[in-house]
Amino acid sequence: MSCWEQEIEDRSNCIRSRDNGYESCSRREDRGYSQCCDWFPCNLICSALVWISNIVCVAYTWVAQIVCLAYATIKKLVCDVVEFVIMVVEEIARIATAVFNFLKNLFFPPKPYYIAYSTESKRVASSLQPQADAWSAAFSIEQRTEASRFRFRDTGRFLRYTLSNETVLWNAGSGDLAGRTYQPDNETVRSNSLPIDGAVCVSYQNVRAGEFSIPPAFDMIAASADRVIAKEAGKANYYISVPTHLYLHQTRTGNLLVLPQTCFINDPQLGKGEARLQDLINPITVAFDDEIHPATSRFPFYRALFRLLENPLAKENGNLREKFTQMDIRLLSRVWVRMETRPAKNSYPVPVNYVSYDHVTYRNGPDDSADIITRQSIDYNTVLSLGVGVSHFHEQYDDIYGGEMDTLDEWSPVGSWNTGYRLANGPIEDIGGWVDGTCIYYQLVEVPFLRVMSDSNDREMELQAQLDNYPVTEIPNRYFAGRYLVLWIDEQQAFNERWRALGFQDFWYQSFVKPVSANLSKPENNPIFHFNEAAYLDPMAKGFIRPFSRMAVARQVIIINGYDFDARSSQPHRLYSIHFCWPTMDRTWRWRPLPTHCEPVLLTSKEMLVNDWWPFEPPGTDAVLPQSVALREDMTIYLRGQKLINGYAHRGRWVQKYLPANCGEVPSEQNLQANENATSDGYYHPWTFYEEEVFQKMHSWYSHFGVYQNINSRCQFYTVRIEDNDGINEEELETFVWADEQHGFTRTHRKISWARIADILDRLIPILAIAIPILVAISVFNFLSSLVALLALLGLSVTYIITTNPHPSYFEPVLYFKMRKITHLGYIMWFYDKREDKTIRFDHVASAGDKKLSSKAHTQLTATHDPTKKIYCVSGFALPQYPEDIYTRQHYCTADKLG
Repeated sequence: MSCWEQEIEDRSNCIRSRDNGYESCSRREDRGYSQCCDWFPCNLICSALVWISNIVCVAYTWVAQIVCLAYATIKKLVCDVVEFVIMVVEEIARIATAVFNFLKNLFFPPKPYYIAYSTESKRVASSLQPQADAWSAAFSIEQRTEASRFRFRDTGRFLRYTLSNETVLWNAGSGDLAGRTYQPDNETVRSNSLPIDGAVCVSYQNVRAGEFSIPPAFDMIAASADRVIAKEAGKANYYISVPTHLYLHQTRTGNLLVLPQTCFINDPQLGKGEARLQDLINPITVAFDDEIHPATSRFPFYRALFRLLENPLAKENGNLREKFTQMDIRLLSRVWVRMETRPAKNSYPVPVNYVSYDHVTYRNGPDDSADIITRQSIDYNTVLSLGVGVSHFHEQYDDIYGGEMDTLDEWSPVGSWNTGYRLANGPIEDIGGWVDGTCIYYQLVEVPFLRVMSDSNDREMELQAQLDNYPVTEIPNRYFAGRYLVLWIDEQQAFNERWRALGFQDFWYQSFVKPVSANLSKPENNPIFHFNEAAYLDPMAKGFIRPFSRMAVARQVIIINGYDFDARSSQPHRLYSIHFCWPTMDRTWRWRPLPTHCEPVLLTSKEMLVNDWWPFEPPGTDAVLPQSVALREDMTIYLRGQKLINGYAHRGRWVQKYLPANCGEVPSEQNLQANENATSDGYYHPWTFYEEEVFQKMHSWYSHFGVYQNINSRCQFYTVRIEDNDGINEEELETFVWADEQHGFTRTHRKISWARIADILDRLIPILAIAIPILVAISVFNFLSSLVALLALLGLSVTYIITTNPHPSYFEPVLYFKMRKITHLGYIMWFYDKREDKTIRFDHVASAGDKKLSSKAHTQLTATHDPTKKIYCVSGFALPQYPEDIYTRQHYCTADKLG
């Protein structure tokens, strides 16, 4: 009990004692008067004595209360002094312990931990997944020319990957299925000095520099947008790849560079003496790069950080070096990179409600006295499906993908995370902190049952006994509860630490930056996320996911076919879906029925291998194959099936959009909160049937299903007034690409200079060697002076690293625009480069040279193909870019047909 609480209790006792004393005095007075004699003067004398006795009693009670309250006050003061002394002693002890540990680590540094053993080849079974389709928007910039860097658009290239004899073939087009071997092009081989011709993979399991080899045999493959993942046959080893380079950048000096795609993994040689610093530096160094593009702007900081951590003073100090255990690696075009899913030494353990296995062992020395730490991962024995979800930065604002909760909406000490986010990343109107996009890998797995000690029967044996006698659809849901999981991992694998269970229960992370699912348990976030755990439907926990379930993934949406035994009176076969990734998440899984009046047909594993997933004897009715569930990047769900037309069965695909036309989740957030029941309603918008030949053409020729043209959309534009067009007619003005070479349109923003932070880190040890003795000397004479000096030093550092930049582009030295005249709006201007569509709005229009057209500011734009053609325009800044509220976000869109 605290001193304050004790004082309240003591004072309450004093008041209670006073009230009891007054009441006792009153009772005694009444009793005295009743016992007095009736005759005079006895009555007078008795009444006087009773009156005097009552006065004495009341006075005593009053004095006793004063003494009691005084004692409580003194007791509180003594308690406060004791608490203060204890606090000071504890603080001194804490500081002394910290200083002692610092000096001990400085002069007798602990030995760093290193990987001593890991489960490299965990055996797991796999279902068949031999083919994957994707639409890569980045493939539009495959040609490495100056013009090609502007070809990033919604419609890219259709890609099909096929496993053939356990190797990967691919077709980068919409033609014949017979493709080419998936391997890096000649320029990638030459520029990166790859040691192997043909298909190649690289593993960072043992050394920082990577070990190159021929890819292993694969038994599963999945793809979406510009990512592909494959699983090694029979083993829990996964390989990822990008089919094309993602970033073409023209530097301020005119160099056209291919910038690398990189990701963080755990350093395999951490704590090992033979590790080389240069192996950490090489992947994050690009010759001739100006390092202003978001793909490489942090490279100076990373290099300086690695140099600091690899300094002998830090390298030999295990506690310091293990604060940052990651390294950055490159994802080279069409090179398979083995995923690093081993937990770091400082990662949190697997929650007890999941089965785990020993994945990696760390030790800090070779002898018997060394400390040994073992880290676990979630155990599983079969992979039913693989999936990958990719969204580029411009696609976050499309409501068709769902996603109700956002990491940038969580509670922040500064009110809004966007302020700090832009300080770190630049002038971006972001959602979820995706910077240039996000990529998550998923797998639907079967896990061992947890044994319940209080249960005399083993659930697994009980289930198997029923499987021997009954079809799987005749077994109640409870026997499948917890038997299947969706595991996920971010492409920045070190931040996830290991494969995670999808949901909000596997939420302990060491990283400061945490996914939205890890923040749902914070009480301060409840008013922001409005997350209701009771309304969260988990189809795995409910037993709706069965051995025949399969998963489809695109963007960050997951769809799994399942079966609800308790819903057999309606339609038990259903599709369960959720938007789930690192920065954004739905509030629950939701469900939808299969096409109405269709008979679900379940296939065996053998039937899936025959005749391209078609059953041998299709029923004489409309039919659908739930296990064939698939999802396009434009959020079109499709299932194999057939439809009876004029008495004949036509094979084809049943198609439905992920969300209905209003892009609303069903049930809505409000209904989830009101009913606390996520199964109350589902998606009932209609399915449409397409014959197979028609579907394949729509599927492989057009990026947006049902839209028979290429798409190049925008969600930001400006209204402008043309002040002078130098005689250029309207048709030419709309055809030309206009360059803002004079930076007339500007957006002023403050941003951290990662290069300046790198400069400080490179000089940190000499700076500390000078600053610490000075601060210690000042503190000896005046603590306040030392505090002022320290604050001044911090203030100078902050002032130095935060820069104000009016440059209008987040990516390029020059901004390019298109113009079009729109009825009721006049001329509008939008970014020619789709990548710019995410940046915050302009806040200033500069005057163009000596051109005096009006009293308002105006700027000059130049036609890219003919510098003599110029226009002078003023922006109205009339239309907002993106409203802050993502739940009611709207879009101002225009489209440029590509032919």
